[in-house]
Amino acid sequence: MDAFCRLSGLDPLWDWNRTWYTANPDLTQCFQNTVLVWVPCIYLWLLAPFYCLHLYCHDSGRIRMSCLCIAKMMLGFLLASFGFVEFFYILLERSQEIQQHMVFLLSPIIRSMTVILALCIIQLERIRGCRSSVFLFLFWVLAVVCSLVPLRAKIQLAMDEGIASDIVRYLAFFSYFTIQLAQLFLCCFADKAPEGKTVLEKNPCPVKDASFLSKILFWWFTGLVVKGYRTPLAAEDLWTLREEDTSRKIISAVEEDWTDECAELQKQEKALASGVALGKRLPDQAQLLRKLQKEQSSGFFLLRTLARKFGLYFLTGTLCIVFHDAFMFAIPQVLR
Repeated sequence: MDAFCRLSGLDPLWDWNRTWYTANPDLTQCFQNTVLVWVPCIYLWLLAPFYCLHLYCHDSGRIRMSCLCIAKMMLGFLLASFGFVEFFYILLERSQEIQQHMVFLLSPIIRSMTVILALCIIQLERIRGCRSSVFLFLFWVLAVVCSLVPLRAKIQLAMDEGIASDIVRYLAFFSYFTIQLAQLFLCCFADKAPEGKTVLEKNPCPVKDASFLSKILFWWFTGLVVKGYRTPLAAEDLWTLREEDTSRKIISAVEEDWTDECAELQKQEKALASGVALGKRLPDQAQLLRKLQKEQSSGFFLLRTLARKFGLYFLTGTLCIVFHDAFMFAIPQVLR
């Protein structure tokens, strides 16, 4: 990587004297134009096949083109055009010294192709009924975070030398960063419901239309809290339960799994009974039958049914608690 950067006339990939042993730390130009550009791209290209497979296996219905989706597509095309314009500008202006500008030539084209991939994923999500994308939100978060270091460097350079020295490049970078922020902002909202999925209810629960960020931070619950703070809540103020949260839906799903467990147990008991009738391995089969009866009496099969149905939810909650406690214990150690 150092040789690749030297070919373009840049400093090495990492310099401790510039990054750590200085009063004004900064990353090298090589690091800013390679690693910080490529990290979000690598994330998207590596995980996109698995995410597309997930979307293919989970179809929630088709979403019509909305203002939110159109805005995302327009901003995405603008971001891709920035990279292509920069690529062709360097290709035409530096055609005689093209080998000495490979870093500046590859980074914009990689960035633009990655944005085009993100636009394809946006359309695939719309076709498969995904209203809020965690995958693309993390991509835009990575892109914005990785752009903060070049943003600081550009601002500091503009303050030292003045923006008039290279006003076109400054405006292009600041415009690109602003559009990235806009894409990240749009990813915080959920798209409209798929066709045929809209159900008219008297007081629907807002979690249906909430984005994943709103669900994580419980923003969808804020309206009821504010209303309860201003006036006492009544029964008609409460939201209607979602279909998947009703006891009818939950109990019916558990009963189906429990029926399958009981049917499997009965098959095993019949097989053991037929073996005993034929006089085959009476002691071992009798012990196995007693073991199965003991597991059934202790609630083993019921526990397995509940774990199969609700294990993922409890596991997710447990991991969140573990991470929270780990950070709470780590904060005093870091502040020492």
